[in-house]
Amino acid sequence: MTQPFELFDGGSTTFEQFEGAPLVINFWASWCPACVGELPEFQTVHEQRSDEVTFLGIANAGIRPAAVDLAEEVGLTYTLADDPTGELFREFGLIAMPSTLFVTPGGEILEVFAGQLNESALNERIDELVTAS
Repeated sequence: MTQPFELFDGGSTTFEQFEGAPLVINFWASWCPACVGELPEFQTVHEQRSDEVTFLGIANAGIRPAAVDLAEEVGLTYTLADDPTGELFREFGLIAMPSTLFVTPGGEILEVFAGQLNESALNERIDELVTAS
């Protein structure tokens, strides 16, 4: 998947630009209660483990201003991108919101988790990702 996608802070990127480090990709939407519930936990884990793993949050099929407002309200500091049409979401074959992918430094998807993750469950999966890397 080399197609570029838009970043919240301007510019664009591709998934390939994240290769070389363990990556957690979280698809979320501002209108999704489970997504809203897990975002603070993702931020906490990001703050604790940013030296081990890269976080990428992708706002899916939503209205960008609402997603930006929510990200600011929660205080998200990791990389945020936009998937306004849901094309990236579909390319991964995802069906649940939120969905989180755990990707090795070489770009292999180690796990796809559908549903809400809490801090403990997220840390467990990151431990497995880091060990597999």
